[in-house]
Amino acid sequence: MLIGEAMFHIIILTSLLALYSGASFSSELEQRFSYWQEQAFSCPAGDGTTFPSRPTGEASQPCDDGDITLFNGLLCAAGDKRGCDGVANAQDSTTGQWFRSPRIRLHGNDRGGSAFSPDMALGVQLYLIKTGDVQRASKWFAWLHENVPCAWEIFGKCIVIGIPRFCTDDTTEKGCVMRPGDAAALSATVTYLQEKKGMAALPDGRLRGYLGTMSGAGPQLEQISSYVNKPGFSQHLVGVSILLYRMLGSTDNKLDDAATD
Repeated sequence: MLIGEAMFHIIILTSLLALYSGASFSSELEQRFSYWQEQAFSCPAGDGTTFPSRPTGEASQPCDDGDITLFNGLLCAAGDKRGCDGVANAQDSTTGQWFRSPRIRLHGNDRGGSAFSPDMALGVQLYLIKTGDVQRASKWFAWLHENVPCAWEIFGKCIVIGIPRFCTDDTTEKGCVMRPGDAAALSATVTYLQEKKGMAALPDGRLRGYLGTMSGAGPQLEQISSYVNKPGFSQHLVGVSILLYRMLGSTDNKLDDAATD
């Protein structure tokens, strides 16, 4: 079973239990949820903690956790504390940088690709919106601010500042670059944390300016993505983004249109 399918089963069951805990069929839901609880795989991070993941079937490295910060963010949004803990523990508490999983934070990424990605950033934002964790959010935004790349440098001086990115280990920056839709979602998350949770303003700079430029464009960008994204994981990410905007309280009808496509 694919990790996304398994995770969504758990998320759906968690949500149903929360919505219908007093209904006559809650006993059956509880039995099924108990089954999933027993079958759920926990990956040892290497520091004494574990987090929800998918097994590889290999004893030498049992954790298929390359996309797990996204899926743990979804679990967290559904009310599963293990998902919230998994996202929180994937962050370097000193630097503020976030990683694909707690294990990858500690030991490096042996699953391929960069240490983080825009997709994982959606999981982090679901966690931040659900928990209101301003302390971790502030450290992350400070790290993003400090790691904006230089696009054009002459004699050691940056002439043109580049587009903000989510990670620094991908030399091509293709897997790390903050695309317009990513920036729009992050801008909405920042606004929510500032207005609802008291987070301080971002420092002046390229990150703050880029998020300001994309502010408010999220629903329309997701509507466009719902038309042009390929079926499968790309469309799944549109669904995650719609969930994020709904959690932020958006009632934009462009999201309704995106959800039906």
